Amino acid sequence: MRDWLGEAGIYLLAGVSGLADVDAITISMARLGVGEISIHSAALAVLAATVVNTLTKASLVAIIAGSKAAATIAKAIAGCLLTGVILGWWWLY
Repeated sequence: MRDWLGEAGIYLLAGVSGLADVDAITISMARLGVGEISIHSAALAVLAATVVNTLTKASLVAIIAGSKAAATIAKAIAGCLLTGVILGWWWLY
């Protein structure tokens, strides 16, 4: 993806990977961040995959358990996402 789309391809792949899991993209970015891409790009890709994965899990709760269960966890999910994005952004910039 990086060869076709550059840095945006890395983030796109990370987002798509985050739909299922974050382990594979995390390991891939850790290996690529050693020399092939910047640590900054690797960390942003992992952050993107994590955000997408968290939103996917929240959506599954809403679909499977219903809106009442989703409302119960909505604040916790929002807090986790906000904390992760703020700390990730602060660390990266």
